[in-house]
Parts: sequence; structure tokens; C-alpha cells
Amino acid sequence: MPLKILHQKHNFEASRIIALAFFICAIFLSGCKDNFSNTNSIIPDKLSRATVIKIKDGDSVILRYAGGLEKESRLFGIDAPEYNQAYGRQAKNLLSKLVFKQSVLIDKRGTDRYERDIIIIIRERDKKVINLELVKAGAAWVYDRYQDDRSWHSEQKKAQAQQLGLWRLPKPVAPWQWRAK
Repeated sequence: MPLKILHQKHNFEASRIIALAFFICAIFLSGCKDNFSNTNSIIPDKLSRATVIKIKDGDSVILRYAGGLEKESRLFGIDAPEYNQAYGRQAKNLLSKLVFKQSVLIDKRGTDRYERDIIIIIRERDKKVINLELVKAGAAWVYDRYQDDRSWHSEQKKAQAQQLGLWRLPKPVAPWQWRAK
């Protein structure tokens, strides 16, 4: 075999080994990103840290990010009763209990027509998904139009069966129906 062909074959094999090593490292590092065991852990790129400085209603907050930026945000995948609607004040109070003045991780899912960020809030101290916690407590509906995760619907059905929160009301009205009236 000519020396030039042998040299090319060796370089090709070495390239394959290096590519495989990089692939294995990438898999290992991607698994490490999901470890939120403490505040010094690696946070995935798409999450931001913020402090909840105001609760607007049962599904809207104002956040303060590093550098002082304040931004109104709406919780993704849920719709809580409006403040003047039955159970609206209780939903706001529960959200306040869960996150007011606390450090949270923010998973931004988009922006709405009012320029508010659409977010999932993860409480930093215990990694609870607050949007889902509101559904579990019966303080919000799963917003089918935007959230199709069946586990969220399952949690809503459990809250209904246990008559938690707004599900104690004789005829709960979904916020989107209440707003339409």
C-alpha cells in the first residue's frame, strides 16, 4: 500500500475516534445540565434567574432580573380566574405564597401580544414548577389552547376530583369564558 494512502487512512480513523470522543462528552455534559441540586449547579442556557417582585393576579407576575431589568410576565400553559372573578383573589394569594420575593428560574416560552414574556416559573429552592403547582391546587385551569402536556391535564382532573380550590365552586367558569361575557 502506498505511504500516502496509508497516511490518509490513519487520519480518517483518528478523526472518527476524536468525533466519537466529542459525542460522548457532549452526551455526558448535557446530562449534567439537568442537575439543579444547588444554586451553584450548571443552569441550562435557556433558563434565567429572577426575583418575583409583584404578583399581578393568579397567572401574572413582575420579575426583576440581574442588572435591575423589571418585566411583566404571564405564566405559560395555565389560565387563573381573573381578580374580580370567583376564586380570583385566592389564586393571586396562592401565587404570592408560592413565589413572592423569592428567587426563581425562568423558562421563557415566547412573548404575547402585550409584550409580556410567557414563562414557566421554577422555584429555585425546591425546583417546583409553579405553573403546575397552581393547577394541582385548583387555582388555575390548564390552558388547552397552549398546553397539551397530558400530565398537566391529569393533575387538573385530580384537583377536580378532590374538589380543591376553584373546583369547590358550584359551577366554575373558565377565565376565557368569563372574559368573553
